Amino acid sequence: MPRPSADATFDDALRGRFVPREQFEGGEGWSGVVTPVGAPDQRLFAKILPPGTEFAEASLLASLHHPQIPRVVESGVTADGRPFFVRELVAGRPLHQAFPLTPEEAVECAEQLLEVLAYVHLRGILHLDLKPGNVVRAEGRGGPRYHLLDFGLGRRGRGRAAGGTPFFAPPETLLGLPASPRSDLFSLGAVLFVALRPPDRPLPLARFLNRFPHDDFFAALGEEPYALPAPFATILPRLLARRPEERYADAQEALEAFTGGSGRPSPEILALDPIATFGDVLLRAIADVPTDTDVVVCGGGPDDRRALALHAACALPSVQRIAVERDACRLVRGGAPVSWQVPRLALGDVAAHLERVLDLDAASAHRAADVLLSSGVDSPATLGQALRALVDAGRIVPNGVRWIWPDAIAGRVRLEPPPGPPASAAELTALAARGAVAQADAAFRAMLRVAPGRERALREAVATGYLQGGEPSKALPLVHDLPLLRAAAFLDLGRVRDAEAELAALPRAALEG
Repeated sequence: MPRPSADATFDDALRGRFVPREQFEGGEGWSGVVTPVGAPDQRLFAKILPPGTEFAEASLLASLHHPQIPRVVESGVTADGRPFFVRELVAGRPLHQAFPLTPEEAVECAEQLLEVLAYVHLRGILHLDLKPGNVVRAEGRGGPRYHLLDFGLGRRGRGRAAGGTPFFAPPETLLGLPASPRSDLFSLGAVLFVALRPPDRPLPLARFLNRFPHDDFFAALGEEPYALPAPFATILPRLLARRPEERYADAQEALEAFTGGSGRPSPEILALDPIATFGDVLLRAIADVPTDTDVVVCGGGPDDRRALALHAACALPSVQRIAVERDACRLVRGGAPVSWQVPRLALGDVAAHLERVLDLDAASAHRAADVLLSSGVDSPATLGQALRALVDAGRIVPNGVRWIWPDAIAGRVRLEPPPGPPASAAELTALAARGAVAQADAAFRAMLRVAPGRERALREAVATGYLQGGEPSKALPLVHDLPLLRAAAFLDLGRVRDAEAELAALPRAALEG
């Protein structure tokens, strides 16, 4: 709750340019509402942390230019070494004050936050503390807008998360494993679950915290997901899956689930699940290990080890945390270690997977599996990388809701490196318009790495192609500052009110042009 403040921790150097108006309770250092000297009507949010505090939030926010993420006005270090930043103050109320949401409101909230997350993840940033208190609902002419705040636990790229809020934090961060975009999806799922809950049904938090993550989310609550309203009965179990590999691949795929996307197959279905392949073998190997003995998972790729370690942690008692080491994942239980080696993939494992996900006959699958293993594939992680490279190269292509490998069907398996990115924005548009979504995604990211200053132009190019190719939900997270394209995406998705609101905000000259 805000309270009047003349707090001594508000630094004198800032006091010369900003006037503290309200201080917010909780957290380190000082945070609250300020106004610039000489502009008392301009209300901003300021945060000042203790000296020496690692402070990445201002840097993260400076990289994010989105209308539903507050803009940083100023950042730096005070004279006595305290990092600070000043950002826009969003006019609205915390999301939890709007609970419960109707199913229709919850869908709109989910779609908006997934658009924002898709953009954030595109920039290589994870939020890692998505909860109702970090979302502000602002009422506007076109309906509510949901703003994502507080990147204090955020980070660039993958890595272990620091902290997180119980109930909203996913199992991998609670157990010390590296986070990924799927971690933010779990947190969003928990937010939506709470948003839909009737006020006369309090959450059984004590039961949940005692059982999670050993049990999955719904089992820990003692509830069934089918009791949720549509579409949440089918979408929330995916968002809240205990194993990250079972969640949607990213915010874009989850957004398409809410918006009724094109039915285009996700490249993630090409990945071989290390738990399905080796999980039972691991659990049998460690079934009789004493409860005070550490278990060290070695071999395979880093993602394989992390997935299998999480699988074991959910089955074994007394696991305190999972320590990610250079070539292993250690389940810390307080004793001398016992090691288990991830097996190398066998020909039969790879062939069976190719039959299942690419609809190959047995002979073609075995020939393709032999080529892949000969090329250096030896783990679920490297098999997934090899198949994704074939998608990027246009060798494995979508066929309805499935993928097919025409060369393997014809008995001519080729493993060539993916082509370089298109030479121009126009070529990127054409690639996306042809429906080559995986190649367009890869090309867009490659071009963005080479020319980050052209981000807006590249987003416009690839989004235009997606709209031309009938992929409006794919375009949506890319056009937050491109109102004409955004309105076109909304119209293609049947969201007429949102399209009208976008167009109404444009100057007449822009519409006539």
